[in-house]
Amino acid sequence: MSNKLISRLNELQLKETINLGEVCDSTGQHSLLLIALICVLPFMQPIPLPGLSTFFGSIIFLQGLGLCLKGQPLMTKNMRALTLDQKKFNYVLMGAKKVLWVSEKCSLFQSSLLDKKVIRVLSGLFIMGAAFFLALPLPIPFSNFIPALCIFLICLAHLENDLFLLILGYLMIQVVGGIALFSFVFIKELGLMLIK
Repeated sequence: MSNKLISRLNELQLKETINLGEVCDSTGQHSLLLIALICVLPFMQPIPLPGLSTFFGSIIFLQGLGLCLKGQPLMTKNMRALTLDQKKFNYVLMGAKKVLWVSEKCSLFQSSLLDKKVIRVLSGLFIMGAAFFLALPLPIPFSNFIPALCIFLICLAHLENDLFLLILGYLMIQVVGGIALFSFVFIKELGLMLIK
């Protein structure tokens, strides 16, 4: 699967300017996974990036919704019309190649179970939940990394139809839920202390 996606992206590299809509059309149903994976890469480290996480988190949230509804990316007209020159596209291509290389290496148990609509919808909901938490401007260490890792694993799982990666991603969403609960309680207690 990864080699086909890379060959399609390489064909686009010959153009002087490429818009995001063309990239999505070229990579087909896997484009929303690639968009989410590329958007999540800056957060694969422990330091939170509050401003950036809100912007990229909202893009990833839309892709999770797209996975739930029809398995196609959800993008505004402005997002589709966003043009990339060759230099920027090469950065995107390099990022996509790294992600796809990792996905090939991590793929252990391929299963047709991931093609089922129920799994796709559940994964989309989990991506949306993790993206929502990622988008929150929380100054807590690992508050970006853990939801980003969850999104990363679920997207890789669907890209390679890998059940092992999907289970890891679903387990990580439990950690995201725990951190969200802790953050809510912490902020509530802090607010009560400030009121007193």
